[in-house]
Amino acid sequence: MALPLALLLSKKVRQSPALLLASAFLVVAGVALNRINVFLVSYHPPYSVRSYVPAMGEIAITVALAAT
Repeated sequence: MALPLALLLSKKVRQSPALLLASAFLVVAGVALNRINVFLVSYHPPYSVRSYVPAMGEIAITVALAAT
């Protein structure tokens, strides 16, 4: 979180398309890593008998949002 924030506060980064893209990528990667950590690694419901497998609709929506 600190690295993209520091980069985006820099005027040089905001004026360079390549550095701006790299900073935006770091933000997106950080959010994705946080979601992976929170849900896939840490979440274990006490009532679960079997592991969770996403439905095809959930996978399709995720792929469509990522492609968009």
